[in-house]
Amino acid sequence: MRLAEDAAGRGCRRAATARARELLAYECASILAMTRESVPEPARAEKAQFNVYLPKGLIRRAKYASVDTGQSLSHLVEEALTAHLDRLDREGTANQ
Repeated sequence: MRLAEDAAGRGCRRAATARARELLAYECASILAMTRESVPEPARAEKAQFNVYLPKGLIRRAKYASVDTGQSLSHLVEEALTAHLDRLDREGTANQ
């Protein structure tokens, strides 16, 4: 009897694990789909790493803002830098 209960328990755990994997896969696919939808096409251009040194407080604020807005830190910084440079272009103060 104990062997049958152990086998049934293992079967339930396997089923629960399989269901958890299915749910995780679904959630990951949903997140990827949302990310693809929220990133405009021009932002998908070829990327390169760009290292800068910033005050720790500014980095912390940017990280929190990226979490709060549901976007990657890279995308948030890209949008902020683009907006700033576009403003400089409009004002005619950016070096071309």
